[in-house]
Amino acid sequence: MSVAKKFTLIQQIVIISVLPILAILFFAYSIIEREFNTYTSTNKLQSALEISFAATTLVHELQKERGLTAGFLASKGARFKSELEEQRKVSNAERDTLKAIYSKSNLSVFTNEFIGPITEGMKQLENLDGVRAQITSQSIPLGDALKFYTTQIAKYLKGNGALGGESSDAMLSSVAGAFSYFLNAKELAGQERAVVNGILARNTPISQEWFMKWNSLYFGQDTLIQSFMALAKKETIDLYKVTLKGPAVDSVTNIRETVRKKAQSGEFGVQPSQWFGDSTARIDLM
Repeated sequence: MSVAKKFTLIQQIVIISVLPILAILFFAYSIIEREFNTYTSTNKLQSALEISFAATTLVHELQKERGLTAGFLASKGARFKSELEEQRKVSNAERDTLKAIYSKSNLSVFTNEFIGPITEGMKQLENLDGVRAQITSQSIPLGDALKFYTTQIAKYLKGNGALGGESSDAMLSSVAGAFSYFLNAKELAGQERAVVNGILARNTPISQEWFMKWNSLYFGQDTLIQSFMALAKKETIDLYKVTLKGPAVDSVTNIRETVRKKAQSGEFGVQPSQWFGDSTARIDLM
């Protein structure tokens, strides 16, 4: 007996009519599911990028604040007081922006590698005003003040380093890796700005501890930039080379050489404000 004869005519008609519809529905569902997953993934990535961008912007301002703090404390409050007060206002604006974006985001959709460190940074951010008060009253050692900012910044950079995990796209993961190396190189440049600002504000021979710290920051930047170039696209590398040059970059190079040559004697003959301004201009190019 044929398979068709097992079914009545009406059953056969139903089968013939329904199966193609079911096939179409299944095909349509597959497309909808794929598109929905793409939509969800895109929304998730867009939200992660919003947090990442806000965190990166805050990092940039906290780096400036750290550098001014170093000059203020190293000079015992004689330098950078007004500049530090103004910079705190800028940092506060970016802090508020990050808080607003963070609070409205659905944090449960992100990987812990990405959102975990940023959440830690947000918690530590609550201590910022207290540390600032100690800086203003000069009741906190310079090293402790710099450590607070550096630890805070490191949280956001660690989170941004895991941004690629918010997408299954291999190319995006590679770009995110390059971005992470670049941001960390920029962070070391910010740390160098703070350290040298303190050195110039003191204008005395550099201790072995601070000289070694400065060297590690200087050479660390080169190492991270090399890693960035290993992952970045050629167009990005070309843009970096074209952009990171000019008077500010040349001035930073010259001041570095001066400080290195006079490390044991002090009396550098360089105004801290000149270094801070040119170093900031260089970092702004990054």
